[in-house]
Amino acid sequence: LFTSLLATGPGDVSDVRTVDLTPESVIIKWTAPARGRECLAYYRLRFERKMGPEEGYREVNVSADESQYLIANLTCCTAVNILLSSVSFVKTQSNISYLQVATRGSAPGEVEDLEVSLYLVRFVISAPGEVEDLELLERLKIW
Repeated sequence: LFTSLLATGPGDVSDVRTVDLTPESVIIKWTAPARGRECLAYYRLRFERKMGPEEGYREVNVSADESQYLIANLTCCTAVNILLSSVSFVKTQSNISYLQVATRGSAPGEVEDLEVSLYLVRFVISAPGEVEDLELLERLKIW
């Protein structure tokens, strides 16, 4: 007598989304599979930072008890491709959910060593000829 058992594995993850974006990180969250949770061993998370062609996908196994993950050590304005699937104890994998996000841009730093030359002032304002031009030049000196 021969018996065969067909393992279908866990269902697909759903509602994959970002819950927090910073210039250096992304937190993604998802909803666990609606079917097949009893055979869910872990989630397979793969992500790729689009910094250059030499960087490939990085793979992380996330505990079946978790439903979110922090991807850190990114740089601002980086596109990140994310692939997420559920994996069973016998290594069957669900369909892959795909998400692409971009880290937030950071505000530029403070201006340092601002230098205004007389040449720039002359370029912007012609030589004073009327009283109004003199008043404008005086205001610029104070500012």
